[in-house]
Amino acid sequence: MPPGPITNDDLYVKVFDGKEYSMHVREDLELNKHYRGVNKEVWQLLHRMYGGGPIIVREELDIYSRDLSRDQMSKSSQRAKESIKASQRNHGSNNIFAKS
Repeated sequence: MPPGPITNDDLYVKVFDGKEYSMHVREDLELNKHYRGVNKEVWQLLHRMYGGGPIIVREELDIYSRDLSRDQMSKSSQRAKESIKASQRNHGSNNIFAKS
């Protein structure tokens, strides 16, 4: 029996700044005790097998190193936009379909 979806929710704490909630990494987390750091290829394999998230992208395997999540999301978003534009140029279609 597979272990089920990856869940990183326990690594975060919800913080209210007076206007809205945001998620921050909990304090005092220890590598290999509270979490495992893996490279992009390993994450993609595990995520394909088990699903889940949210993804946490860091400069190093240390969860407290520089957060690259926004960089990754903006790069991914930019690639997706470019792909859609290319598809529309090549096929003249505004329809986007995804297998559910």
